[in-house]
Amino acid sequence: MSQSFSSSSLSNLALAAEANMREAAALWGRLLGAKLHTSQEADWFHSGVSLSMFNGVICAQLESDHIDEQIEHLLKPFRDDGLPVTWLLGPTSRPNDLESRLIKHGLHLDQRLPAMMLDLQTLPMDEPLPSGITVKLVENQHEMENWIHVVATGSGFPDFIATILLNLLREHGYNASSASRPYLALRDGEPVASSLLVPGGGIAGIYCVCTLENARRQGIGRTATIAALRDARDHGYRLATLQSSEMGYRIYRRLGFQEVCTLTLYTLPATTWSPS
Repeated sequence: MSQSFSSSSLSNLALAAEANMREAAALWGRLLGAKLHTSQEADWFHSGVSLSMFNGVICAQLESDHIDEQIEHLLKPFRDDGLPVTWLLGPTSRPNDLESRLIKHGLHLDQRLPAMMLDLQTLPMDEPLPSGITVKLVENQHEMENWIHVVATGSGFPDFIATILLNLLREHGYNASSASRPYLALRDGEPVASSLLVPGGGIAGIYCVCTLENARRQGIGRTATIAALRDARDHGYRLATLQSSEMGYRIYRRLGFQEVCTLTLYTLPATTWSPS
């Protein structure tokens, strides 16, 4: 059953969704071994890898008479090192004309993602698994390698992104953490779908819901999502959030998710590849 949130609560839910995304972005930066910086202006991370998704400025709140100087100050570490960067905008981003200012500074609109919210008390309790499907929490390095493969392939990433992530995993090893809980969906023992639970902002965030092409439209991505959501509910969370692709939007609506805000991504320079 779809949960209908009151208009008075939507602004608070949007802030919670943004806070969770900020926590997830910081986690991503830490996993990359990036330099993390926090200031009143913005959070940002710098990995040194020449790919926009590996460097980020997160939900800047610029409130002064020198907005353009502040923008250039935040971009300077990336410009100095010749690195692309992704700039995330959410409900708290300021000023209101920040998007047009970013364009003037050379950034390009990458995508707008609907941020959605679900009351976990409405989650189906007894939905059966598709035939031949099991879902498990990733528990060791081999399973994490399989998880990375599913996420990279299911997202249409170039092979070199998977290589970077696998090299980081092999360098640092896999250690289970309460900061994130990755799940693998297996069909007859073979990994075919993924999901990731990231607590933050007092709610549960769902990320990396990916399905290999030969396993799509069979309810397996939904199953991987529900596994993470049930785990979140069992750990005491009342609300869950995610950002939806166009492909996943209807699936999440049927699960009961409601759109609460939009998160917008700009890149410098423009993204040079597109998901398949």
